[in-house]
Amino acid sequence: MANINDVSNFFIDLALNGENDLITNMRLNKMLYFAQAMSLVKLNAPIYPDEIEAWAYGPVIPSIYNKYKTYGRKEIEEVDGNYTSDCFSSDELEILLYTVNSYDKYSTNELVRLTHVKGGPWDVAYNIKKNKIISKDEIRNYYKTNIIENDFTTDKLYENIPNFKRDENNVLIIPTGSDYAD
Repeated sequence: MANINDVSNFFIDLALNGENDLITNMRLNKMLYFAQAMSLVKLNAPIYPDEIEAWAYGPVIPSIYNKYKTYGRKEIEEVDGNYTSDCFSSDELEILLYTVNSYDKYSTNELVRLTHVKGGPWDVAYNIKKNKIISKDEIRNYYKTNIIENDFTTDKLYENIPNFKRDENNVLIIPTGSDYAD
């Protein structure tokens, strides 16, 4: 299982080196939430162990929020530490790429709205007086019934992400010297 800092660095690195939307603390937290949801549905396991809390503007991982809160609403400008995508399994990379291809097209405000769906995991957990944990089971159950299975095909995962390819055994290749490799 990846750790929350590696998953955060993946999204930050992709935003800094691609044509993606700028990555702010709020956007990062939403992408982390959707990556967790996809992993819980597709792998039946979390992609990172951290809990997600229901805050006023949607799902938040407190340690990540606190780590990047000095940026305010500004773009996060660099990855943290010695990041490499080698830390992810092939399944984890597929989840992360699926998340990017599915949700990166939305503005940050739209991502907030998507997390605030009536009856969704954030809505069920949110309490105005307390930051309550959003249950992983609630996330899994909600997204399991709200994801179209045909959307999760490896043929579509990489079409908008440069430098990602698969070999003849369908193993993910990240070319050395790419923006995503060491």
